[in-house]
Amino acid sequence: EPRFDYSGGATCPSLLLEGSRTQLMPQSEYFDSYTKSDTSILTNQAQSPEGLVNASLIAETATNSNHYFGLTSGVSVVSGTTYTFSVFIKKGDGASAPDYCQLTFNFAGFGAIYANFNLSNGTIGALSGVTPLISDSTINGFWRCSITATATSTANTGAIVAFTNNNDSLGRLPSYLGNTASDFYAYGFQVE
Repeated sequence: EPRFDYSGGATCPSLLLEGSRTQLMPQSEYFDSYTKSDTSILTNQAQSPEGLVNASLIAETATNSNHYFGLTSGVSVVSGTTYTFSVFIKKGDGASAPDYCQLTFNFAGFGAIYANFNLSNGTIGALSGVTPLISDSTINGFWRCSITATATSTANTGAIVAFTNNNDSLGRLPSYLGNTASDFYAYGFQVE
């Protein structure tokens, strides 16, 4: 059946036309099996854009390292093919909840590409080698953050969301002393 688009508050919908895509991320709503680097993940902590209480709370640990979570391998990419990685993210409730987060592909297949996103005002900070996009999902305070890039080699790669020490100008996967009160909510990884 055809799909309709009611975005922008339209009372009369338009036909939603989208190209064919394949979701490459397994368990895209549940992150407890993903790789964690000096972060903790609590599942089912907030209402997601899906309308269920299945968004995860991601927090830094108090260690001097880079702080991220995601799938570091398991996504096969082909050189010359364009991929989009997206995730819904919402600023956390912790006393030091960051305004910024970062999306990056794993180094294999793409190199040192990334983009930083402002979770308070929906702007994009430092970036390298990607086309970033942030849009307000209008559902429960989540932003849909995405990066698009073309693979430079055929590889087994992954997709990562990182903390940036609440700084949108830092480069890929910054290392610093984490704060356990620095957290955000995340839901719905997609690599297409």
